[in-house]
Parts: sequence; structure tokens; C-alpha cells
Amino acid sequence: MRTHRSSVGESEGLPGTGALSSGSHPRGVLRLPEPGETIAAKYELTRVLGSGAMGVVYEAIHSRLHHRLAVKFLPPDQRDFEVVLERFEREAHTSARLRSVHAARVIDVDSLPNGLPYIVMEYLEGRSLEAELAATGPMPIDVAVDLVLQVTQAMTEAHSLRIIHRDLKPANLFVCRVSGRAVVKVLDFGISRIENDGARITGAGEWFGTPSYAAPEQMQAAANGDARSDIWSLGAIFFELLTGRPPFLGTAVQVIGQALTSAVPWPPSLRSDIPAAVARIIMKALERDPEKRIQSMRELADELERRIG
Repeated sequence: MRTHRSSVGESEGLPGTGALSSGSHPRGVLRLPEPGETIAAKYELTRVLGSGAMGVVYEAIHSRLHHRLAVKFLPPDQRDFEVVLERFEREAHTSARLRSVHAARVIDVDSLPNGLPYIVMEYLEGRSLEAELAATGPMPIDVAVDLVLQVTQAMTEAHSLRIIHRDLKPANLFVCRVSGRAVVKVLDFGISRIENDGARITGAGEWFGTPSYAAPEQMQAAANGDARSDIWSLGAIFFELLTGRPPFLGTAVQVIGQALTSAVPWPPSLRSDIPAAVARIIMKALERDPEKRIQSMRELADELERRIG
């Protein structure tokens, strides 16, 4: 196997890991490794698992421990490479701070000798909640409640660290099977924001997220979003788990317009066996005014456990 050796050093805030930086390497020499190559003299890349806007993910085997891992690389052909690099670094540093069993665990971060950064993560077997929904359709009430409660656990920890996800959606929730139970992992903190850290990687009029799951205030400007924006997103996911569709339908422009002006449909009008107590929790999570919304992930969990448990 061909071998890459990773850069040596420690990244700020992540002792024992290499710095994520393109350094002085010209972009022209950056390239993704091929399956069959070994990086850092220990991660043997076996195959590409998938790719997206924020990364290309490989399956890897630790050559000494023989553990299966996932290695995520920043694609070198990004248009705004330096901006995307900053978001990639943010994902690495943010994810490494989380200890919840419901957040994907980061094991290592580093860069190839050519400057291309990567994140080493636990290997997950299963599929995204988006794929799960496509396969199963609306879920039983107890299953949906359990999945939502698991997400609240991960996000309670994230919010305690002032980390706002900003893009919670079924595609960013991964469902594993552990002893027959569906276990959720929250993925992709690439566009997360640390409250009050002074960082600014968006323009004044920009916003991040996916229209079907983005809170109204987040649609107006990224700076408007806070922990309660993640609660709206989880409320929209909960709505979809039970009804098989997000609260608003249509093109991106239509969904944004509805989120800003239209009432959220009453969930039992789309599925008659949804308990009114559950429907009221969903509606409170989807209040357009953040001040009237459920105020924390802990409150959302408490409401569910009190009314369902």
C-alpha cells in the first residue's frame, strides 16, 4: 500500500492532534488519496463511503488496532476553499468537544503532507434518518419519541458548550442498531456556531440550514439563530417522523414564505392517532416567535417524558 505520513504537531485546543491547515501548500497540489493508501502510517483507506459538499468520507482500518474507522477529507476543489476550510476546522474542533453517545465521536484530526485536512471518526453502521424515513414512512409514536429524546441528549450537551448546530435535519442524523434498538448519532457540525466566540464566517445577509427544517429567524439571517433555532429544527423533524412530511411543502422559496407567514398544520389533522399531548409539544417547538417556543432541549425532553412517560 502507498503511504501518506501526517504532519507533526498539535492543533490549538485539541492536544495530541495535528493542526488542520492548508499551510503554505498551493491548492494545485492538493488531492484526495486513493483507496489502498495509508495515511499517518496507520489509517489504511479501504473504500469511499460517500461524499457531499463538506467532505469525502472513506472507510479505514487502523493498521495496529484493526478497528474500522471513518476518515473525512475536505474536498480540494471547493470554490471558496479557505472559507470551507474554516468550517471544516470548526466541525473537527466542535465535534471533538462532545462526549454524548449520541454525537459521532472524533478520534483524530490532522492534515496530509500536501496540506489536505482530515478528521478521523468512529465508524457507524446503519443509515441516515432520511433514508430510514424513506424506507419506513411515518414511525410509531413511541419510536419517534425515543429518537427525538436521543437527539435532545446530544444537543443538550452541545448547547451547554454554546454550540449551535444550525442544520439539524434527517440527513444529519444517523441511525445505528444496538441490541435491536435504534440509536441516533448527530452528525455534521460543519456550519455550527459557537455563541459569543466572536467568529464570523458568514456575510450579514447570509443564513445556513435547510429550508424545511430552518427556523424562521434563521432564514432572515444566520446571526439571528440561537439554541432555540435548533429546537425548531428538531420540532420539524419530529413532525416528519410522525406524519411522513415536514411542516411545509413546496420549493425552497415557497417553504421559506410559509415558515415566515403561515400556521404550522395541526399534526393530528395529518395522522389521527397522534396524541394531542405530543402534538402540542411539536407545535410549541414550532412557534414562530422564539420567545414563545420551547426554550431548551432539556425542557423539550422534560415535556416529552412528563406527558408520554
